[in-house]
This record gives sequence, structure tokens and C-alpha cells, in this order.
Amino acid sequence: MKYLLLLTFFFGWFCSTPFEYSQATVQHTNAGRQQSGKSVHYQVKLVANKPSKKITFQKMWVGAEAVEFNVTGKNAENQITKTYKKGDTIYIDSYIRYLPNENGVLLPVDNGLTDKVQEYQGKAIIEYTYKGKTEELIIKDFKKLSTVNMP
Repeated sequence: MKYLLLLTFFFGWFCSTPFEYSQATVQHTNAGRQQSGKSVHYQVKLVANKPSKKITFQKMWVGAEAVEFNVTGKNAENQITKTYKKGDTIYIDSYIRYLPNENGVLLPVDNGLTDKVQEYQGKAIIEYTYKGKTEELIIKDFKKLSTVNMP
């Protein structure tokens, strides 16, 4: 029994994940005029098990589209920072803007990213590096928040 406890502690110490998944949300915002289009905000919340200096978020795809994203942390004092430590909340935010074409069909604005994603089962995928290895976090689904309609 003593060895099993020691083995469990040892395994947990060296094989811990850099973060715990919390939730993923999506929120649509419609502009006040049709020609202004709409935007979609994707947010993934994680809880850090390791500090930001040990994790590097590299790429993100929503569906098959490569997207730009921003990573911030929120500490126990509710301060938003570019870094985070164990126990802080990590926010990964991405926005996709859609504008109408000449036929009025909304199409995503080209963000200039050309990386293609491999097939995966889910709604989004985030590539990150931890301990020198590239890993993937697959987002199975997004919780849909209410749509914001601008005046």
C-alpha cells in the first residue's frame, strides 16, 4: 500500500498537465448595418497548473480555419496580465469577422494565415508547447452565449 501511494505521488508529480480545461464559449455580434457584417468571439478558459514561462500557445484553428488569438491570464486579485502562474485563469480569445460580398453573403475576412489543420474531432484545436513537446488541446464544443445586436 505504501509503495502504491508513493508511485501515485511520483507519477502525478512528473506527469501533470500544464492546465485544466474549464470552458469554451462563442458569442456572435451583429453590426448595426448589414454592410458592417458581424463578428464571432471564441473564448477558451483554462486553469493554469504551470506558469506561463513553461507553456507556449502557438496556433489555433476554429473548424478548418487558422485564427489569430490572444492569451491573457487573470490572477487571484482579478488583474488581467500577459503572464500567469499556477492557479490563475488563462483566457484564449479569438475573433473572426465576417463581411458581406457583392451578393450580400457574409464571408470571413482573410486574416492572412495559411496554416492548414489536420482532421480532428471537435469544434476547435489549440496547439501548444510544454516540456519541449508540441501538444494539442481539442475543444469538443462551444457553449453559445446570447447574440449581441449593435444599434
